[in-house]
Amino acid sequence: MATITAGEFRNGKTFEMDGKIFQVVEFQHVKPGKGAAFVRTKMKNIITGGVTETSFNPTAKFEEAFVERKKMGYSYNDGDLYYFMDNETFDMVPIGKDVLPLMLNSGEKMVAYPFEGYWKDVGTIDSLWEANMDLLDPKVQLDLRNIYSRNPMMPPHHIGPTGEIQNSMVSDGCNIDGKLEFSIIFPGVIIGKDAVINSSILFPGVVIEDGAHVEFS
Repeated sequence: MATITAGEFRNGKTFEMDGKIFQVVEFQHVKPGKGAAFVRTKMKNIITGGVTETSFNPTAKFEEAFVERKKMGYSYNDGDLYYFMDNETFDMVPIGKDVLPLMLNSGEKMVAYPFEGYWKDVGTIDSLWEANMDLLDPKVQLDLRNIYSRNPMMPPHHIGPTGEIQNSMVSDGCNIDGKLEFSIIFPGVIIGKDAVINSSILFPGVVIEDGAHVEFS
């Protein structure tokens, strides 16, 4: 994928930043009397429609996003998923029920913005679990450098003599005396001796007792 600098911004240009796709609405090259030049930019998140204004160093680099707009029609719903059909290829695209109900019920026009890269609707518990598991799947190409999070101030995690970790993400403040496989655990989690955690997500402060088995949670 091609890269562009903020100095190359033009109205309508689309680019990727922090895993989101933005479109330049307005831009202005500013050269103050003192200090470095910058590019004042008003940009729109093409997914949420939110508009923000910020300033960039003219040499700041971004991945250029080539956005393809397609007309899609609502077809049917199955449980928690709404299916939309591409009017050209007839491909079906599922979207979680919590994402578009207001627009769907009011009959508003909805537009799909397909783009290259990883995307997943996390409007359901199952899809949220799948997205977390994708972080651990070596077959899913994700650039974890663009993922930011805020953790509470806690000591480093501790792995006891009986603890074992395989292909997992562990946060600060955790104590692990059991076996952890293909899982993500948040800060302050305690896993007791002889406990087994597999393919699961443990939220902050969860305590797993000795000998307990947790899978696909």
